[in-house]
Amino acid sequence: MPEVHPEHLSAGPPYYVAGAYEGVVRDTLIAFKHDSAYGFVKPLGSRLGRVLRAACREAGADPPLLVTVPSRPARVRSRGYRHVDALVRVAVRRERLPLDLVNVLRVLRGRTGQVGLDAESRERNARRVAVRKRATKLAGREVILVDDIVTTGATTRAACEVLEAAGMRVIAVVALCHAVRKDSSQKTQVEE
Repeated sequence: MPEVHPEHLSAGPPYYVAGAYEGVVRDTLIAFKHDSAYGFVKPLGSRLGRVLRAACREAGADPPLLVTVPSRPARVRSRGYRHVDALVRVAVRRERLPLDLVNVLRVLRGRTGQVGLDAESRERNARRVAVRKRATKLAGREVILVDDIVTTGATTRAACEVLEAAGMRVIAVVALCHAVRKDSSQKTQVEE
């Protein structure tokens, strides 16, 4: 069973992460995400579900909405599915959580993959995300933001900022894994 690590980033929402991005989990996630090994959705989604259940303790009286960090459209087309959404659906079903997944974030033109970017470039690239116009009706709602991997926190910070600017309240961030940057001797913000 993975450990749940509630961490705070810059006085933002708590982060709930199932474990490190290493070993079998890393290999499985890479196969699921990049090699179209869709069969890994159930074990990865189950692992995410236990952490998602823990994050629900941050919610008020009403169940929060689930919002996933979006992938670039070209990656979704090549993969054939939105990988984080697929994991969330399994997690919700396995844990029997009364949560709705809403598609409110979109990637802006010019966003590239985060792999290989230094911290400053990651921050700039991560800011290329926006809230869909139809999301204005969700102002005032509590949200749990979900991603697969947290490295520097740039992507989730940017997503939290645009969700909050649209009137939603991010009560927690949930991720399957946290990674240590290989180009830096510093720990990721999730580990600090």
